[in-house]
Amino acid sequence: MHAISPFAAIISVDWGLSSFRCRLLDAGGTILDSRQSNRGVRAVEGRDFRAALLAMVGDWIAAHGGTPLLLSGMIGSRLGWVEAPYVPCPAGLPEIASALLPLDIAGLPRAFIVPGVSYESVERTDVMRGEECEILGCLGDPAARTALYLAPGTHSKWIAVDGDRITGFITVMTGELFALLSSQSALAEMVSGTTVDEASFTEGLRLAKASLGKGGILPLLFRIRSDGVLGRRSPPQSRGLLSGMLIGSEIAYGLSKHPQDLEPCIVGDDKLADHYQRALAEGFGRASRRGPAAAAALGHLAIARHLGITS
Repeated sequence: MHAISPFAAIISVDWGLSSFRCRLLDAGGTILDSRQSNRGVRAVEGRDFRAALLAMVGDWIAAHGGTPLLLSGMIGSRLGWVEAPYVPCPAGLPEIASALLPLDIAGLPRAFIVPGVSYESVERTDVMRGEECEILGCLGDPAARTALYLAPGTHSKWIAVDGDRITGFITVMTGELFALLSSQSALAEMVSGTTVDEASFTEGLRLAKASLGKGGILPLLFRIRSDGVLGRRSPPQSRGLLSGMLIGSEIAYGLSKHPQDLEPCIVGDDKLADHYQRALAEGFGRASRRGPAAAAALGHLAIARHLGITS
């Protein structure tokens, strides 16, 4: 049993397709308790999200009945509990906070789903859920209020912020492509295992950078299979090369679409953020900085403060 603090201000739930992260915060943003599992939205049996939530934080809710609970991520999509409408860009704290969707949870009168953010132009459209809270959690730093953010993941986001508002973003399906290519493609046999050769990762970054504007990495991918068949690369080397090519291709494209004087701020999972920070430095000679730990939870706290609903 986890210890319960009497000073909780909010219950923060970041619920994605494959992850479920819960944090109990005080009014100053200190994490009093945290829990996580791999019981993401797709893994909830019978779509019984209420039962899954109560199994995770039911004791927090019982001990802090008046504490607001904010949920963000794919839990607010059509795949999740209730679909929360998107807030269009430009979107900042006032716009996102005013669009919270109340959620009916017995015993907790102040539960809300945070809306996602959408982008539309003549050329393209884009949507995100969850990353907007990570951005809001960074804006306590004045230097972060006009910046370029990178949220790596299954669907990486490159997010432009100007004057405290999300003005646009680009989604790159890097993580999902790696998962598909390494498990269901002709390359799967060659990249088996979990070990990544670091020198091959760096080589992949270099190849991806050089391919920008020259057909990209598509003409290069099959060499991973041919090198493996001909005994020129081991699975760790092939896995590193594939990872480097995909991440390098994403970074090359993302950097090309934003001003070169902006230093990317990386938010999200620490291990993946480490990977991207190294790729930016070694492959592209670009410095980057890290957002605060548990940025999404700090974003939830910022929303609650804005609305005056913290305990």
